[in-house]
Amino acid sequence: MSNRPTILTLADYYLPGYKAGGPIQTIANIVSQLGDQFRFKIITSDRDLGDSTSYPGVELNRWITLGKAEVFYVRSADPIRVLRIIQSTPHDVLYLNSCFARGFSIIPMMAASLRLLPDRPIILAPRGEFSLGAIQIKAGRKTAYLRIARWFSAYQKAIWHASSPFEAADILRAFCGVDRMGSRATALQRNRAQIVIAPDIACLLPIATDGVQVGKQCRRKEPGVLRTVFLSRVSRKKNLAEAIRLLDALQGHVEFDIYGPIEDISY
Repeated sequence: MSNRPTILTLADYYLPGYKAGGPIQTIANIVSQLGDQFRFKIITSDRDLGDSTSYPGVELNRWITLGKAEVFYVRSADPIRVLRIIQSTPHDVLYLNSCFARGFSIIPMMAASLRLLPDRPIILAPRGEFSLGAIQIKAGRKTAYLRIARWFSAYQKAIWHASSPFEAADILRAFCGVDRMGSRATALQRNRAQIVIAPDIACLLPIATDGVQVGKQCRRKEPGVLRTVFLSRVSRKKNLAEAIRLLDALQGHVEFDIYGPIEDISY
């Protein structure tokens, strides 16, 4: 379909990266499920979270095809180059997947507010950055930036994409200074913000069972026994320490397995 609307997507990390966790897979799922209806062009960095070198075997600084999307891997996340790519790439919607990513959100939003970018709708998905755990990391910088952004009405044209009512409440609290969903209308009017709640798209893949009847593998809950799994990045914002503390207080036999890349070694 040559007349598909083009969604120019900015993300500080994308496939084949994985260390940044959920946002990478969320974008990949969107592309997988909606790539036949929309044309996705993704601008992203040339390396994974915390890496000092580029992805091996990935062509940089040019558009390449990856699945149902076209991807431009920018060397060293050069913000000026990102702006030039946005300016030179025809698109119908600009889709940002962070509020605090310098080269892939802050600078493009400032440029858009100064009318240095094409006048197109901007959708901004904070991807959990406004949750209480995340917003408290480098809270001083984030609070200062949000105050400046509100002062200059930098986000007045942005459409906020919340994945749940809880994230919508986080956006209102962090960006609009509102603690209750009941004050939503007043806050949105004051800050000219629009929030749309759209759950993340799941990509259900077939499970290779190799002839095993999966249903027979289910275990029954044993009295006095709890087996649970943590599947995420190991970082402060995930509040793993609190989960361990709560499980440690339980009576009985508790097994807690942790799976995920270590992002914060000191934590």
